Amino acid sequence: MAGRFLAKRAFSTGIAPAVFKPKDSNGWLWKFAHALNPTQIPLSEAFPLPPSNVEFDKSLLAPPKTTLTQLSNGVKVASEDGGGHIGGVGVFVDAGSRLEGNQYMGATHFLQHLAFKSTSSRSHLRLVRDIENIGANTTAVASRENIMYSGEALRSKSALLLEILADTVLDPKFSDEELSAARTQIKNELDDLNKRPEALVLEAIHTAAYAGQSLGSPLLCPPRKLAAVDAETLLDFQANYWTPSRIVIAGSGVNHDDLVKQAEALFGSLPTKSAAAVPKAVYKGGEFRFGGDAEVELTTVAVALEGVSWSDSELYAACVLHTLMGGGGSFSAGGPGKGMHSRLYRNVLNQYHWVESATAFNTCYSDSGVFGIHGQCEPGQVGDIVKIFAEQLHSMAGTYTEEEVVRAKNQTKSAVLMNLEQRIVSVEDIGRQVLTYGQRHTAAHVSANIDKVSAADLQRVAKKMLKSPVSVAAHGDSFHLPRYDVVAALFK
Repeated sequence: MAGRFLAKRAFSTGIAPAVFKPKDSNGWLWKFAHALNPTQIPLSEAFPLPPSNVEFDKSLLAPPKTTLTQLSNGVKVASEDGGGHIGGVGVFVDAGSRLEGNQYMGATHFLQHLAFKSTSSRSHLRLVRDIENIGANTTAVASRENIMYSGEALRSKSALLLEILADTVLDPKFSDEELSAARTQIKNELDDLNKRPEALVLEAIHTAAYAGQSLGSPLLCPPRKLAAVDAETLLDFQANYWTPSRIVIAGSGVNHDDLVKQAEALFGSLPTKSAAAVPKAVYKGGEFRFGGDAEVELTTVAVALEGVSWSDSELYAACVLHTLMGGGGSFSAGGPGKGMHSRLYRNVLNQYHWVESATAFNTCYSDSGVFGIHGQCEPGQVGDIVKIFAEQLHSMAGTYTEEEVVRAKNQTKSAVLMNLEQRIVSVEDIGRQVLTYGQRHTAAHVSANIDKVSAADLQRVAKKMLKSPVSVAAHGDSFHLPRYDVVAALFK
């Protein structure tokens, strides 16, 4: 009775009952009173170690390897098997808004919203029920360079999940009802986006940087094009760019041989076709002002330079430099113990009370990139904030302390490794790397290259970027924003 009373008291107070084990009972009375199997060991006893002569298989600690197979028609299949009960699969198509031009403008945005709708063999209701029956979650994301269809489910259901992905990628129906619903969704999305000027400015900086061509094409369907995008437009876009050489099937937590067999069955019959040429991105620089009549209290502005591409030898230095510049909002900038050590926090947000936000951005593509700073302030201070951003960008070519370089490298590695702990991010990493490089670089490879970055590397990539024309985008009241030639003179 005493044992049961103590156990009840321990659980009611949140204290593990193991601490109440009588010292004079040799353990058996305590186990009996708590109805424990004699083979169970309480937390108050040391866990028995295996015999010293037993050797542990250290190969089990090695990270999973990514295996790559190319089907006869050019479709690539890449996966890693890290064990576990959950598997993730994805289908990646190397076609995004940069390929649209005026003819297909808005197509990839519509394709994102029409993913997992009706197909030739499934109604929308049946497709949703099939996804729910295997307990999967699915998503589709369109970008400037590619579109991703992916999902997660129990490992044993991965084959069924890939079949559903293949159905929505290769055999969509694009019914009038679903197109109409997609138009409404996109219109609502655009209306919501107007309440987020920082996101609008990051979109507009591409228009300024690439003069409306290639990467300057809008990622989101413009309102004027909503009615023009129809089933014929989408099917024609897919016919031109949904070619085997542009498709990658990625998996994480799945058996590679099984994935290849299923990919062959689902995608192997796609006819081989020459891939349409991708127009090269030409960074030109320029400015784009908009939203002057918007009901906003702050002006949002971005100042950018040409960054690096995914294949640039300076890629890792640019990523570390992005982390080192950092930034954020003024709400988190002050007070002891905040741990805000980036340059934009120390040199801008903690120095100028009127700056509402200042954040560095680094966007990379296959053949170009954009690196810069975006922020918000009162309209009357916009000229001052542009000068401050120019000073900070120039300072990147100056000196660095060893402490800030080491911190930035550690933060960059930490971000990479923590993101890869998520199964769906691992799938995305595999798919996008194979699309970009034709192979997958391991986390160890990425970390090793980050470790090699020195202060001299940061100075070199900064000087390279500062030689490019400046790009400026502004949303809201831009009356006090200097003319483009005045801003450009700040970078001479």
